[in-house]
Amino acid sequence: MRIKTKGLGAEHTISTVADREQLSEVVLDLAEVPFVQKHNIMNTVVNKLKMSDDHSRSAFILDIGNTERLTAGVKDMASNKVFPLKLENVS
Repeated sequence: MRIKTKGLGAEHTISTVADREQLSEVVLDLAEVPFVQKHNIMNTVVNKLKMSDDHSRSAFILDIGNTERLTAGVKDMASNKVFPLKLENVS
């Protein structure tokens, strides 16, 4: 599998899992989102993900359990913690 990604001002071609792991950073781990129950992780879809201009926070919208009801949250990137704020039924 070949994936193209832009990072560090240049375009990189990733051809192996090892290459992908060297260039990747986990922005959102669904297992660490407190309002996603463990039995719903495999059926949860990240609908949108947006980084703040200074990259200190990320906002995300999830379809938990593939129900088409969207739930939003915010993550602090420095502490790697999701805020205890949960916005339900967003669009």
